[in-house]
Amino acid sequence: MIGTSIYWWYAHLQGARPFMLTNEWAGQPWQLVTYPFAYTPLTDAIAFMFFVCLIAWMIFAGMTVEREIGSPRFAIMWIAMSIAPALLIGVYSSIARLSFGFGGPFLPAAGLTIAWCTRYASEQILLYGFIPMAGKWVAWITAAMVFFLYGAMRPEFGILAAGPLVLPWLYAANRLPFPYGRVGSFGSGWGRSSKGTRDENLKRHEKMDKKYYEDVKKREQERADRERLRKLFESSMNDDTKDK
Repeated sequence: MIGTSIYWWYAHLQGARPFMLTNEWAGQPWQLVTYPFAYTPLTDAIAFMFFVCLIAWMIFAGMTVEREIGSPRFAIMWIAMSIAPALLIGVYSSIARLSFGFGGPFLPAAGLTIAWCTRYASEQILLYGFIPMAGKWVAWITAAMVFFLYGAMRPEFGILAAGPLVLPWLYAANRLPFPYGRVGSFGSGWGRSSKGTRDENLKRHEKMDKKYYEDVKKREQERADRERLRKLFESSMNDDTKDK
C-alpha cells in the first residue's frame, strides 16, 4: 500500500483508471483485486493521516490475523474481501447502467478488522491512538463507516459494500464449514480435507475458545475475591478506629 501510494502520487494518478474499480470491470476483471492499490493518500493532510492510521492498524490487527490463520489464508481473505463487495457493486451498476469509479484499501481492510474484532470483542484498544474502545464497538463503527462512505456515492452502494462484512464475522466466529486458524499445511487445509479432519479442527478451536473464556472467568473471580477482601479489610480498619 505504501509503495503503490507513492507511485501513484508521483505519477499524478496517470494510468490508474484500468486498475481502479469502474463500470468497465467486466472487460477488465483484474480491477476487482487491483482497486485497493489504485489510489494515493498523499495529496492532502486528512487523507495522509487516515492512511497512517490504516497502516498502523494493519500492522497491529492484520499481523495478528495473519499469525492466527497463516499467510495463505490471510491472502485469500484479503482477496475475497476485495472481490465480494466490488463484484456486488459492479453487477448492480451494470444492471442499473451506472457509471462509477473508486479505489483504496478500505474494503478489504474493513473485512480484516471485522475478523480481528470478532476474535477480540472484549479487547480494549485506543481507536485512532486516543479513544479507548472495545473490539466489538470497533467492528460496529467499521461497518457503519463502510456503509456511509460508499453510500455517499449511492445509498445502494453502502448496502452492497457493507453486506459482505458478515463473511469475516462468520469465519472468525467459526460459523463456516472450515475453521478459523491454521490447519496443517496449505495443501492439507483446503478443499480436500476430510470431514473427520474438519471436525477435529472445529473441536480443537472450540476447546481453545472454551479455555479462553474459562481463563477470563477465573481472572474476573480473582478480581472479585480481591475486592471482597479489600472491603473486609477496610471495614475492620474502620471498626478499629471507632473502638479507639
